[in-house]
Amino acid sequence: MPPLLSVCCITYNHAAYIEQTIKSFLMQKTDFPIEIIIHDDCSTDRTPDIIREYQASSDLIVPILQTENQKSKGKKIFPITFERARGKYIAMCEGDDYWTDPTKLQKQVAFLDANPAYVICAHDATVVDRDGHVLQASKLLEERKRDLSADELVKTGGILTLTACFRNLLREYPPEFYRVLNGDTFLFSILGMFGGSKYMGSEIAPAAYRRHQGGVWSQLDQWNATFHRAQTFYWLSRYYERIDKQEYAAYFRKLYQRTILRTLRASHSSDNLKRTCQEFVSRRENLTNARWASRFTKRLLRKMLSA
Repeated sequence: MPPLLSVCCITYNHAAYIEQTIKSFLMQKTDFPIEIIIHDDCSTDRTPDIIREYQASSDLIVPILQTENQKSKGKKIFPITFERARGKYIAMCEGDDYWTDPTKLQKQVAFLDANPAYVICAHDATVVDRDGHVLQASKLLEERKRDLSADELVKTGGILTLTACFRNLLREYPPEFYRVLNGDTFLFSILGMFGGSKYMGSEIAPAAYRRHQGGVWSQLDQWNATFHRAQTFYWLSRYYERIDKQEYAAYFRKLYQRTILRTLRASHSSDNLKRTCQEFVSRRENLTNARWASRFTKRLLRKMLSA
């Protein structure tokens, strides 16, 4: 019987964490079949060996063990696992995070089965350190612990990747998607074209988001995180402009502009100031608001004079 749900996990040099992640998949209690697709991006530690060991003891695990690092070639890793997913639904989790509720998938699939107007459901997560000690009881801001309409989901409502379960509807990804670092923001926005999001924080125990030095996103400082968010908003603007969704194109254009101004204010080094300036120049075809461009130029000059 084909799986109803595909767990999609990406991992790289997570030997210290991947076993706990896999166990959190295998402990799931469901009345439907699942598959667990684990993509290892040519790790240089024992991660592939651990995946093979669990594959030998469980026929649920479908490994993708790369012999060349795909990220270094500019490829997005989650779409590689999505291409292999046979399930009607997909649940995501990276190899350094883990789930804590054995009924998580059962509850999420039951909800989506019964509510066709929703495309995705998600819940909360705690933030833990490399040893699993809680650093933060909730990763979600209080105002984001709610359901989202389709329109709100398109406009990047708060969804935590490791908690998401969504309908497997996307067969290809737009070229703009491959230009951003945080592809999950882009993914959830696209899913909003198919329906809304359900917050199930009161029904599902929080997952565990691990913050450690090897984490791709968690290791970014505030300036770099803001800078990459700005780039994501830019490419979302370009995407929605290309498919003639002008309301969303305008929304993300304004969001991009506000975020770039924020990086300018937060630029405390010449390198950051230079990158912000380069970003402005490279995106000038999208800066149709002369008033905004003037504001940017004035703030840039003030920042340069005070440096």
